[in-house]
Amino acid sequence: MKPSRFNYFLKYDDNHILYNTLSDRLLLLDPFLVDLLQGAINSNEIDELKTYHPSFYQQLIDDKFIIDENIDETEKVRKIMQAIDGDETHYHLIINPTMNCNFKCWYCYESHIKESKMSEETIEHIVDHLNKTLTSNQNIKSVTIGWFGGEPLLQFKQVMLPIMEKTDELRKRHLVSFQQNITTNGFLLRAEMIPYFKQYNLNHFQITLDGNRSFHDTVRYVSKNRGSYDDIMANIKLLVKNELSVTVRVNFTEKNLEGMEGIYEDLKGLSADDMTYFGFSFHKVWQETASGLNDRVVEIADFFRSKGIYANLSYIPDSLINSCYADKKNQATINYDGNVFKCTARDFNKNNREGVLKENGEIEWNEKYYNRMEIKLKNKPCQNCGILPLCNGGCSQVAIEANGKDFCVFDFDEEKKRDIVYRKVAEALTYKM
Repeated sequence: MKPSRFNYFLKYDDNHILYNTLSDRLLLLDPFLVDLLQGAINSNEIDELKTYHPSFYQQLIDDKFIIDENIDETEKVRKIMQAIDGDETHYHLIINPTMNCNFKCWYCYESHIKESKMSEETIEHIVDHLNKTLTSNQNIKSVTIGWFGGEPLLQFKQVMLPIMEKTDELRKRHLVSFQQNITTNGFLLRAEMIPYFKQYNLNHFQITLDGNRSFHDTVRYVSKNRGSYDDIMANIKLLVKNELSVTVRVNFTEKNLEGMEGIYEDLKGLSADDMTYFGFSFHKVWQETASGLNDRVVEIADFFRSKGIYANLSYIPDSLINSCYADKKNQATINYDGNVFKCTARDFNKNNREGVLKENGEIEWNEKYYNRMEIKLKNKPCQNCGILPLCNGGCSQVAIEANGKDFCVFDFDEEKKRDIVYRKVAEALTYKM
């Protein structure tokens, strides 16, 4: 037997912790057991633990802290990754009805195109694509349609509704389940849309806030004298009161973390049942260079959790099990102009496209797509990294942009990696045990 290379010894408060990033198991250990295990590891006498402390030895085996010496753990991660990313039972299609938007957020990476709108022909090609996909792959049992952009609700009647109506016919014909979600700024939501959301199972909304009212309205505003915060908050309440799930994505910077707790006061009027459909997810704006913000974000998340509100800390990765949609084989992002992409976190220009939607509904993929699907875990530093099961070597987009050079999403900084493990363990101890 040998120790897993994914083991971490940590100290949390007064507790000695042993955590494994692959099995996601942790043990609270007496100092004596810590010394016993570390001594066995240092002297290369792991199997001697069976004599000294048989029950502890068996627990370490059960929780995968010690493993058979012939196991290749990197290959084990690879097989898990391939099984998840190669899942053929689910198809995920993201649709951009337009690249226009009703706001101009300073941090947005997209080039907005004012007159952009998906044509009726492209709408038909998308429906044909889904029909062909479901016909040719009988293993597909469920489909997710994600609406993105631009601001997709700018084309609610002209693009979204026709596609939802036609794909609902496909759902009935192929006997598969359909669910839908949308990434929207929330400003254009209207009560008359709710019945359509319900009818076509569009049941999850990601809506962005840029801090409390005063900060948000400096980023997203209708005019010099009118912000958007109150309208968006009213629409969030409308959704959750209709039992539609909302994740508020908070794009944070060093400045707008100030007074973030004030958002809670604006949620007054929502019942405990309403709150089960509501939560926060915190994401640092990509241009933000300030370090040391995580402690403040944890403080804010803890505040909302104390009020019974779900709060997710996005900087704690878990991307082996919850890998990025763009890493998956059965996923495509179709732009309003028929160009096809995988990643939605880059500008939708022709240079970034990975395929084209053809008139017969088929996607003609290019070399970039095939490169993406083969690139994961080719980065040598990842193959010997203790947090590989957490970060999964970054996403395929990061690997592509590294262009063959060794890379690390944590800058090869072992302290940063250890801090990620510490925060994941802290989350588990505080909220899951």
